[in-house]
Amino acid sequence: MKETFSKFQNLIQKDELLNIISRDIQLIDSNVSHMLVCVNNLKSKEKSKKDLENLMILEDAFAKLFDQLGLDLSKISVLYDKTKEQINDLKDNLEQIRNDISEFNFTSKHYKDDVDKLECHVINLQDRMRILKQIIFSY
Repeated sequence: MKETFSKFQNLIQKDELLNIISRDIQLIDSNVSHMLVCVNNLKSKEKSKKDLENLMILEDAFAKLFDQLGLDLSKISVLYDKTKEQINDLKDNLEQIRNDISEFNFTSKHYKDDVDKLECHVINLQDRMRILKQIIFSY
């Protein structure tokens, strides 16, 4: 009886963790969508430094949310092991976005190329998150 209760309690804890992970992912997805909006705004004719500032804020928020997701995933070791490669890829991708933002120049003759590169890295981030979600939700 005690063993059955313990198994049941573990299932409830795992289910609660999966709900927390799901919430983390929803916040991250929303964050990435906002990042794409900022990049699209940078592509428009009304180029705004405010959009770049917002992108910096969103990138920082993504990093914090992503760290929390990693902590939550680490509580389910099997799931963490399955997602470790994706997590590392996402961290590398985030670093590329940070570099793109830090090197960004509104007056550069390569402005369009810079925005395109940034957009590509944000889209890659979105795609990698999609793969991570598939791994997590197939668990």
